[in-house]
Amino acid sequence: MAKRRAVHAVISQGDQLYVVECLELPVVTQGITVDETVSNLREAVALHLEDEDLDDLELASSPTISVTLELEPISLESYRETTSYRYCPSSDSRFTRSVGVTSN
Repeated sequence: MAKRRAVHAVISQGDQLYVVECLELPVVTQGITVDETVSNLREAVALHLEDEDLDDLELASSPTISVTLELEPISLESYRETTSYRYCPSSDSRFTRSVGVTSN
């Protein structure tokens, strides 16, 4: 069986802190900012895997961490997506796409 190269986790915003939970490992941690939460996650996963046999967990050596950040839902009635293209002579691509969400 192929070994997984990544550990997956989801960050959600709680009342006062960001909370992150691994999907494959029993690891949960938190932080005041997203950066702090990710740093705490890296440390918690490393500590958890320190004494584990990665073969038993079907993980490749030195797995990466893939993080999904849950955002608050937006109301599609009150926002619309706008797309604009602009010429950027300094970039590799001649045009860049800019997508924004604006209030009606």
